[in-house]
Amino acid sequence: MKVVMVARDAAPSKAFQMLGEELLKRRHFFHLFVGSGSPLTVSNDDIRQVVSKMDIVIVGMSSSKELAEPEMAAAEAAMNAGVPLVAYGDLFGTVNRQFFSELWQKTGKAPHMLFVLDDYEKQDAESKYPSSTKVIVTGNPAIEKAYFPEWTRKEAREKMGITDDDFVVIVPGGKDFRINAQLFQTATVAMFEMWREEKGRAIKVFLATHPGDENVQNGKRPDEYFGLENLGVSPRFTVKVFTKANSDPPTPKIVIGADGMIASMFTTGIDAAIQRVPVVDVITPYALERFGDISGGRTKWGPGELGASHAVYAYDYSQLKVLVRAVEYYFFGAGRNEMLAAQKKAYPDISKPVVIKKMADALESIIEC
Repeated sequence: MKVVMVARDAAPSKAFQMLGEELLKRRHFFHLFVGSGSPLTVSNDDIRQVVSKMDIVIVGMSSSKELAEPEMAAAEAAMNAGVPLVAYGDLFGTVNRQFFSELWQKTGKAPHMLFVLDDYEKQDAESKYPSSTKVIVTGNPAIEKAYFPEWTRKEAREKMGITDDDFVVIVPGGKDFRINAQLFQTATVAMFEMWREEKGRAIKVFLATHPGDENVQNGKRPDEYFGLENLGVSPRFTVKVFTKANSDPPTPKIVIGADGMIASMFTTGIDAAIQRVPVVDVITPYALERFGDISGGRTKWGPGELGASHAVYAYDYSQLKVLVRAVEYYFFGAGRNEMLAAQKKAYPDISKPVVIKKMADALESIIEC
């Protein structure tokens, strides 16, 4: 079997590198054209020439039309040459991206197969793609790593400097300052209100910034982040901003040490669900708009629809009490066990990595047919 893999964004590039290693073990031949987040070093014409000689073409679906040019070139060449095409949607709504839909319309064809993240993505894809396109839930190897955390819960909490009695809430950030500022303030105030209602409980809030957040690089300390530490008015209610610059532990390593997470449609929330940490997603109109931009107009958050998190949509500050009650129910009340059960159903336990094997098995099934 001869396979060519094309991806521009970092995550699908890494997945295809791992898939290539698996294909080699199975004695298959492959070409790998990946950018790992940077421009590819080959031209689209070079990619097209290779495509016509392959048995299967698999492409990532990058986050903008400009970034996706090499993938779209490979996909179009495959469909024109009658080579089976597989498209890999590594995140939520990826397979809905408008520029890929326009390509399918242009060629009058659809991919032979789609690889998607979870059951919600499969249901959505099957409602929009023809029945001739086989949709397979493979997952994402980057997210799958959450099943095999580097630290134990005890080790993570020791690294964070907290005790067994502390109730720990992690609030992960992204790269968008406006989303971060709204989320950090909302989550901190909500947990402060919870603490005021139940002062016997020690609550520790960690605002975990993204390593790519330029707002905390080069010595920057925005008040919208660090000013919230001033809400830590008691040893039993503290707020701390974690940054890469301060050599704080990276967010993926400490999730397992949390008792709850307040997020805003971040993949870190899936990590939390996999590690059975209750998640409440605060979704402002602006955050939903940005999510729609990269997900083909998606207006729902997959984990929320699966019950693996609780999504508070159209959030604004007038809804603080709504968020406080959601936190109370899912972090401290009967909703906690309800959500943990839903998380286990949405993201079942596994004993070893399976994503890459699923991908390789699916590609082999095309040739066998």
